[in-house]
Amino acid sequence: EAVVDDTVLFDGEVAGVRIEPTRSMPGLRASVLGGGPRRWVTGRAAQLGTDAASVVRDGIPAPRPVRRSTFYRHTEGWLQLG
Repeated sequence: EAVVDDTVLFDGEVAGVRIEPTRSMPGLRASVLGGGPRRWVTGRAAQLGTDAASVVRDGIPAPRPVRRSTFYRHTEGWLQLG
């Protein structure tokens, strides 16, 4: 199961989930991979609970499967330097 803020993104088995930051608040969006047309859900936090999920962040896979994972946007945006 994955939840974005108060919205259930999926409950059951899915091929994958894509979570990406947005430039504006609330700060991230998530979508289920595979199946039909992509439905994006926006929010400040995305939470995943499962038996075993492979998490890939910025193209780098985690060393082992996880049961839970949380992604969130900080309340303050990043500053561009240079």
